[in-house]
Amino acid sequence: MVVHPARHTILFVLLMLGFVGVHAQCPIGQVEVGFAIRTDSWGYEGYWELHPKDSLCGDTLSRIAFGGNIIDVGCDGAGGGDASPSNGYSSSQTINVGPWCLTRADSFDIIAIDDFYAPNQPNGDGGTDFRVFAGGNQIEYFESIQSSHRFRFEAGTLPENDLSLNRNLTDLFVDSGSHSVRAVIRNNGTDTVFRFDFCYQIDSSDTICTRFDNLSMAYKDSMVFEHPVALDLLDTGAFLLMMWVDSLNDSLQDVEPRNDSLLSVIQVSNAIPNILYGYITEPTDIQTLATASDGLDFPRDLAFHPQRSRRELWVINRDAEADGGSTLTLFNAGEENQSSLWRRDGNAYHFMALPTALDFGRNGNWASSPGILDANHVGGSYTGPTLWSSDSSIYSVIGNPATPTFNGSHLDMLHGSPYAVGITYSHDNVYYVFDAYNSQIVRYSFTSDHGPGQHDHSNGEVVRFEGLNLERHSDSIPSHLVFDESIGRLYIADAKNGRVLYLDVYSGADTLNLPLINEPLSIHQRIEGAEWGVLYDDIQVPTGIAILEDRMIVSDAATGNIHLLRIDDLVATRLFSISTNADLLLGINIGPDGFIYFVDAINNSVHKMVMDPPSSDMTSLTEVQEEEWDVYPNPSDGIICLNVRQNTLPYSLDEVRVYDGMGRTVKVEILGDQCLEIQFRKKGLYWIKWFGESKPILLR
Repeated sequence: MVVHPARHTILFVLLMLGFVGVHAQCPIGQVEVGFAIRTDSWGYEGYWELHPKDSLCGDTLSRIAFGGNIIDVGCDGAGGGDASPSNGYSSSQTINVGPWCLTRADSFDIIAIDDFYAPNQPNGDGGTDFRVFAGGNQIEYFESIQSSHRFRFEAGTLPENDLSLNRNLTDLFVDSGSHSVRAVIRNNGTDTVFRFDFCYQIDSSDTICTRFDNLSMAYKDSMVFEHPVALDLLDTGAFLLMMWVDSLNDSLQDVEPRNDSLLSVIQVSNAIPNILYGYITEPTDIQTLATASDGLDFPRDLAFHPQRSRRELWVINRDAEADGGSTLTLFNAGEENQSSLWRRDGNAYHFMALPTALDFGRNGNWASSPGILDANHVGGSYTGPTLWSSDSSIYSVIGNPATPTFNGSHLDMLHGSPYAVGITYSHDNVYYVFDAYNSQIVRYSFTSDHGPGQHDHSNGEVVRFEGLNLERHSDSIPSHLVFDESIGRLYIADAKNGRVLYLDVYSGADTLNLPLINEPLSIHQRIEGAEWGVLYDDIQVPTGIAILEDRMIVSDAATGNIHLLRIDDLVATRLFSISTNADLLLGINIGPDGFIYFVDAINNSVHKMVMDPPSSDMTSLTEVQEEEWDVYPNPSDGIICLNVRQNTLPYSLDEVRVYDGMGRTVKVEILGDQCLEIQFRKKGLYWIKWFGESKPILLR
């Protein structure tokens, strides 16, 4: 590091003495600021300067400090590719520089330059990362992934008492019912937090508060808190949720009240109707919703926005490696007033390279998985899932074209899963990925995203499930996933081996902390011994997959058929096969209207399968099998009776079992006269099993 002697003579003397651990005696109105710099595997390629905001690199009059390889890189060396290892910083090292006395509350820029060069590659290979300390406390972290960056921070020390409601984890797009109120709460102050109140209010209803105490939250500690009183939302529509923290350590003197509250809108939608049985008995009309003329280019997956009333269908295109993937959004999909919008992110070349799948979260964000080995396109293995916003003012708008300040519009990216052929949502900002490069299922938590086009990935959490020995089918065929959060079960379309797998994500043990790959992470762990197995294997090349209650649909890329399955605990039984006439059937989904939607990659088209005429209730139709007994009434309010058609077997009521859509046994009470009462948890589709036979019944 070099300090400009004309402006900082005292600091120059401290540097000569060895400044690490030395504190400058700053005058009133200034604060000590220093950096901890971490270099990558090519430390000599980096160079940086510290300036007041908006200054130019190389301006010696404004420059406060600089360091790294000024000989080969400097301000003009971005992407030069000619740096010598004999100059600049050593590789994979942490270097402490400073402190400097900077004016409190003023903004300053770190201008970071990297020498990495590759044709048509704006992202570099990683670079010099900066942790910024003020008054001895870390206030910022910046990660370099491009050849040129400008990082901005505000100089200042931390208050003693500052509790912030950091992030709302309450689902924003839900069905009617009870929902937990959750938030990340962070101690931004230097004093330990022992107790506080967590409150919320929905619209203008009563305020609901609870006290959390017996805590010990030190500076920078963040914790997820769930309010003990659930939020009951019984009607559809939009509801305003206000949440806040109060009474910090029994005091109202939180020095920064502006970060104490959050305001969100919760959208409640009607549940998806389970009319899948109608495909067994009713004629089907396959409607084409979009083609190549609308912007489709080898579409591989599709997903609906979680606010179902919008009927907003997103389709992801593989496109070409040289361009990056793209999306086509169908508004009011399948309706007479349908419209469409094609978009490509400003740096899709990196963040959406040959995408294989997408899925939406209940917070309105969505994530994509890359089908490429290296998103830098230089033969490495630097790629993984990307988090995006569905906000049309952010996605593909910010950072288009990409700049050092806004590198595209992505909200976050983690880089540990090349050849990721499937992705599905879990909760918060957590997704599961089919990592074919490492033969694993990987759980990625983006935690709090870094904002559109920004760079800090250090709070990412990556957990790898080993032992499944997964492989990808080919460059063209993905292996999609779907997650049932209610039972913690992940379903995997294993295209390579012609089967559908299940994985219990709550089983197994954290056996080892793994070394970091490509980037700093908060957590990188391995799980061994998780329970998994084959759910269904009577299929050639399963690709797309979706579930609704105890029903599953799986697409077969080899035949163009969709298999309609019934899930019975850890076994799935095929009820029917539905022909789509697609030449390459990949992603499938169940829409807000209960109909099946799918993509045909070869014909660059997306379709909707409509029953003709559509049925409003197909849940009580009899399965395609020979039955010897009847269930009535069906639908039922809970009292049902059984009737044996042929008295060839000694049926008795004590051999009746009832299961809900998750395969759980439901309590029954025998009433006599071949009738019984089902103590069902909620209305929906239930299954009655009697001496090896089965029949569905709808409880309302």
